[in-house]
Amino acid sequence: MHRPLAAAILTALLISAPAAASASESTGSSDLQQRIDETLRLNPGGTQVSANQIQWDGGSMELTLVSDNARSIGSCATGSFCVYSGTSLTGSKLAFTSCDTTVSTNALGGAVRSLANARTSGYITGKNSAGGVLTQLNAGATNASAVNGITQVKCVS
Repeated sequence: MHRPLAAAILTALLISAPAAASASESTGSSDLQQRIDETLRLNPGGTQVSANQIQWDGGSMELTLVSDNARSIGSCATGSFCVYSGTSLTGSKLAFTSCDTTVSTNALGGAVRSLANARTSGYITGKNSAGGVLTQLNAGATNASAVNGITQVKCVS
């Protein structure tokens, strides 16, 4: 790796990330693009290869940026809510992105043992087969050891 280039990139990120976040109230891809543009300006020779990645030296060095607004929780991606067969967000995972509907967790193949809400707003509920709410998670929250009996989840915007 080219040490001067790596040091320049690190410096650029430390300087540009807070500036981009405070200078703009935009979210998601626009804050990433501002940071990518600034990094490329300060460190010429790189190529943007995806929405959040820059490569230098033909791909021998790659920088992957994460949005300042990202809310991923463990393996539950930003914008999703997830249920897991194991405690502490482990085991098999079902991930959902559609909101305002109740969905079955039967495809998990067993009991729901933990939940994560990686959305930026709203909440999710874990329900039993009769529709009774057993747990509720606000945006950005987890339940590492869910109560027994969750067979449905619902996302509310």
